[in-house]
Amino acid sequence: HGIESLDPDMRSEPLAYYSRRGPAGQVFEALGDRIERAGFIGLGAGSLAAYGRAGQQLDLFEIDPTVVRIARNPAWFSFVPESKAELRFILGDGRLTLSREPDGVYDLLVLDAFSSDAIPLHLLTQEAFTMYTDKLAPEGVLLVHLSNRHLDLGPFVAAALDELGMTALERTDTIAFEQTEETDRFASRWLVASRDRGLLKPLLQDVRWTLPTRAERPWTDTHADLVAALRRGP
Repeated sequence: HGIESLDPDMRSEPLAYYSRRGPAGQVFEALGDRIERAGFIGLGAGSLAAYGRAGQQLDLFEIDPTVVRIARNPAWFSFVPESKAELRFILGDGRLTLSREPDGVYDLLVLDAFSSDAIPLHLLTQEAFTMYTDKLAPEGVLLVHLSNRHLDLGPFVAAALDELGMTALERTDTIAFEQTEETDRFASRWLVASRDRGLLKPLLQDVRWTLPTRAERPWTDTHADLVAALRRGP
């Protein structure tokens, strides 16, 4: 997933779910130069690589080699080829490959593998989030993309993070194209969490970021009730 404008003036500008004016863009702006090393699970078109700055290392975890080939091909998208950061591609299952990385090295981890109809549940369990937080630096931040038409994943993510003592905030960007002239972003939903509440201060001061609803218990490697996450209503 991901789109890029054909307007030369908009080349390499992250759009859709990843717009600078959306929740993801706000988190990257808040962290700024604090990011020395980041990891992204789920590559898509590579939109998030556009946020990379000189001197940063971005580890891009992707299970599908075809996705990597497309993202790296400048004939299709320019986000990856023109990123200012140093990029490292890790091919394979995101949870398995990330588990092999050293603990405590990531200033930012982004989970962006849940927008399709096929949800990799093993990336959303208590055991998985325990591993993610182990990989974070002491002042690291976890950013989770929750946009999904059919499933409300937020409460289960929030429950897992609460068990780990993480401060979490959620923002749903409910832009409607018929009501605005903006064309650079899609409606999206993101959750951000950190052990260090102070890192989230710019977001805590923004009323669009709220405390997430918590499920009664998180999913685990032995129990994950997908039916409980189904969206209900019209």
